[in-house]
Amino acid sequence: MEREVLERGLLLTTIGKGVAWARKNSMWPATFGLACCAIEM
Repeated sequence: MEREVLERGLLLTTIGKGVAWARKNSMWPATFGLACCAIEM
């Protein structure tokens, strides 16, 4: 039981770090609303 909880916690921590990295390195706010066709840029 203890090992299962540890493995799940490790997985969630890894996923959380991945999401935080993706948010930090995301470029979509840079083009949001800066051009009439910002989505196409």
